[in-house]
Amino acid sequence: MENEVNYVIDKSNIAHVTLNRPHLHNAMDERMIQKLIHAFEDLHKNPSVRALILRGNGGSFCSGADLESMKKTFKYDEAKNYEDASKLSYMLHLLDTIKVPTVASVHGVVMGGGLGLIACCDIVLGAFNTMFSFPEVKLGIVPAVISPYVIRAIGARQASRYFLTGEKFDASIAQQIGLIHQVIELDQGQSEVDRIINNILSGGPHAVQRAKELIREISGNVPEEVRRMTAKLIADMRVLDEGQEGLGAYLNKTLPNWVPK
Repeated sequence: MENEVNYVIDKSNIAHVTLNRPHLHNAMDERMIQKLIHAFEDLHKNPSVRALILRGNGGSFCSGADLESMKKTFKYDEAKNYEDASKLSYMLHLLDTIKVPTVASVHGVVMGGGLGLIACCDIVLGAFNTMFSFPEVKLGIVPAVISPYVIRAIGARQASRYFLTGEKFDASIAQQIGLIHQVIELDQGQSEVDRIINNILSGGPHAVQRAKELIREISGNVPEEVRRMTAKLIADMRVLDEGQEGLGAYLNKTLPNWVPK
């Protein structure tokens, strides 16, 4: 069985977490989410780590939910959907609250939970070839669980456009709206990440962590009640007629009934 997540800490005490389902564009399934939870829980307990680098193997960083996982949620009742959404919510919360700087380098396709991952990271680099989208409304659901982190990153005004249209947008737009910090050539990824990490390591470890805490204290952490509310919202939406129609149409490769024929 594949190792969905590679997690190592190098000799410089830099943690590397790499999504590793390249044949599926690193689509998230239950095992991947659970392995990310284990990695992030370990980082919370490790006082020697100085930074985290998050990447995806293969052609894309993360294409969102795995097709087989979507088939399961299509059949779940509301309670089971809430349990499923709560695991994603908890995983994002763990990443968001890691004390050390977190750096993501993305490419290819970034959708769904992948957008949640990068919105939780402190610094995000995106290759020129990267395409982003929040396609949930096209499936009759909403980007609920990732929304607190994404809206904090890009603001309500930009979320109004990209949540409501579900349109695709490129790395230059992602930079303009604050979703990523820098657009790079694909082959520059490693050198740019190294440059950022070297700058982080040049700061005092406590000062860097305290600076990150300061940003969260002023900009606001995501409260537990918001995380519960968003998990319940997606659970509710998945079992409504519209969610069932949209997810069913996607799985069957047809158009949902609300799309003009």
